[in-house]
Amino acid sequence: MPPLPLSGVRIVDLTMAWAGPMAVRFLADMGAEVIKIEAATHMDRWRGGTFAQRGTERYPDHTPGERPWNRSSFFNTQNRNKKSLVLDLKTDKGKDVFKRLVAISDIVAENFSAGAMGRLNLDYPALREIKPDVIMLSMPAFGRTGPERDFIAHGPTIEEIAGTTYLQGYADGPPMPSGGLAWGDPVAGINGASAAMIALVHRQETGQGQHIDLSHVEVGAGFNVDALLTQTMLGRTTSRRGNRDTTMAPHGAYPCQGEDRWIAIAVGSDDEWCKLKAAMGRPAWAEDCRFETVLGRWDHQREIDTHLAEWTALHDHRVLAAKLQETGVAAGPLQDARDVSEDPHLNERGFFETVEHPETGTHPYPGMPWKLSGTPTSIRMPAPLFGQHNEEVLTSLLGMSPAEVRALEDEGVIAGEPQPQGD
Repeated sequence: MPPLPLSGVRIVDLTMAWAGPMAVRFLADMGAEVIKIEAATHMDRWRGGTFAQRGTERYPDHTPGERPWNRSSFFNTQNRNKKSLVLDLKTDKGKDVFKRLVAISDIVAENFSAGAMGRLNLDYPALREIKPDVIMLSMPAFGRTGPERDFIAHGPTIEEIAGTTYLQGYADGPPMPSGGLAWGDPVAGINGASAAMIALVHRQETGQGQHIDLSHVEVGAGFNVDALLTQTMLGRTTSRRGNRDTTMAPHGAYPCQGEDRWIAIAVGSDDEWCKLKAAMGRPAWAEDCRFETVLGRWDHQREIDTHLAEWTALHDHRVLAAKLQETGVAAGPLQDARDVSEDPHLNERGFFETVEHPETGTHPYPGMPWKLSGTPTSIRMPAPLFGQHNEEVLTSLLGMSPAEVRALEDEGVIAGEPQPQGD
């Protein structure tokens, strides 16, 4: 196999939960060596705690096991291709080990609150003294500056602050958050990975590192660009419109045969409308002259939706979607998680990869969403067990003796298991 794009890049990963670990995971997927650091008293909360508090849906077969922190599907999905070092950064010896790692690394990533690294005396100015060309990726929710820099946030609250939740829901109803999706986290993660790669290219050209200040709120606000431009250019606040599009009609999700089965259909032109009519067998209602133009259909979309739903309800959602695609109409079945995992198209492309984990067993995991012809990527190793690579990192990378490693363990600077803690 050829070297992966980021082979030779080493990252010290302090991130936790979703956005930060996802950002670093993309870099790990592309070949970077990632050393994930947690503390015995404060492990990544996506490990789920030392006991199951919120049900068992995060564990394979709904079984937490004796070491549930190693079995969380949340953690194991976002931390593949990484190594684990358990290190107490609140101790002088822990800080010393950390600084030695920074000295031989390229990127340090963290998503703590804005002042956390400063309180540890491990902020960017301190790291530059250790390694002048180091790149630091910081991902506090509100950024490192501004009056709200110390505010607390989670993925679901980013949606509200960024202005997106205001748009979600029906015109006659309240705003509707996206719920479990919490898209503020993954969108920030994708941007974090992109920013880190840009900084690496800049360093390659100039020899200079830099500090990346990534705000989840600003990422989310930029994601909401249509409504922002409508406001700044036209002075008009975009209102909630449910499944309605500003120009396309019909446009929405329509019921199909079976319980909770739906199809999405989007018609963007007169030509596509003609193709949809042909697929329906040109029913009399569809030949109404009011529906001949884009504007006419948009003005009468409620009436069209009623008729269209009566027709889609007679069909299987997958069969109908395939039929409409064959005729040139944008359509797709609404899939739940099982549907996606069994999707023949995704599986033929190799999106899902089988991963063997020492404590969860063998399962398919979502793989890489891109295909590089010259440097194909893969899940090279499963998410690490807590502290799995303590000795490897300390001896192989830092040159410590086994006796020095045991001394750090005896003093509680490193650990192989977490101390009791909740979710």
